[in-house]
Order: sequence, then C-alpha cells, then structure tokens
Amino acid sequence: MRLWKGDKFYLFVLVFFAGLFVWSLFQFADTYALEGWRAIFLPALCAYAVLKVRRLIGQQVKMFGPRVTADEAKRMEKAFKNPNGSKQLIDELVADEGPKLLAHRASLWEKAPSSLRAARELQQDIQAELETVDDIIGSAAKHRPDDRKELAGLIEYRKELERDLERAAALIGHLRG
Repeated sequence: MRLWKGDKFYLFVLVFFAGLFVWSLFQFADTYALEGWRAIFLPALCAYAVLKVRRLIGQQVKMFGPRVTADEAKRMEKAFKNPNGSKQLIDELVADEGPKLLAHRASLWEKAPSSLRAARELQQDIQAELETVDDIIGSAAKHRPDDRKELAGLIEYRKELERDLERAAALIGHLRG
C-alpha cells in the first residue's frame, strides 16, 4: 500500500508526539520528587497532543462508500483487470456494490444541507465516481466501440453525476455563506 505525502506527514507527527509522550513520562518519574504534581503537566500536555493528532488523522481519512474487504477487493480486481472482462462478473459486482454506494450517497444527501463536512464528503464522493465513469467510458470506447447502447447509458449517467456535483457545490457555497 502506497502512502501519500499527507499520510506520511501525519504518521511522522503522530510518532513524534508519541515519542515525546514516552520521554515526558520518564521526565515525570525523575522530577516528581522535586516538583511534585506540577511535573505531570508535560506528560498530560503530550497525551493531549497525541490524542488531538490522532483525531485529526481520523478526520482526514476519506472513505469512498463503505469499506471494502480483502475478498471484495480481489473480486473487483479479477473482474476489471481481465482483458476479456467477463460481463457477467462485472454485472454481478455492480449489482452487489451499487445499492451500497447509493445508500451511502443517500445518507450524505440527507446530512449535507446541515453539515459542511457531509457536503464536502458528498462532493468528493461524486468527483471520484465521475473520474471512474470517465475511465470506464474511455475503456468502453476503446475496447467495445460497437456497444453504443451501453456507452450512451454511461454518458447519460455521467451527465447526471455532473448535475449532482453542481448541486453539491451549490450546497457547499450556501453553507459557507
């Protein structure tokens, strides 16, 4: 698994503060006899910093729909990496994952009018799906140019996603203003 620069930074910051916390505990043990309970201030501050950084990292983690298990990921890879692409396998995958994605997006649409965070997550979700649909359209046009009906359906779905993206952007603008 490849880590992004932001993930590496957060990992470094978390490890730094965790190390500082451990050091501060040893410092507390050494200085307690001299300073008394005032010596607990540094370990408490470090513990707060570790928890705050951990919370920040948790907020930065973005999910695209529900979490994918290892078996589901293998199934997706098998379905999409096969150059001959078993249409039945892809249709089965879409039938399984489609309702999950739609339910996740519906819950985001419900939360979005009152939550800027939900609106942003919705916008990122739609943008990611738009990029995926663009890739699928490009691949379908390249490998199956004779399947016009399926390509027209994908293009219509892409237009629907663009409208949803505009609605989400307008919602974010309204929540900011």
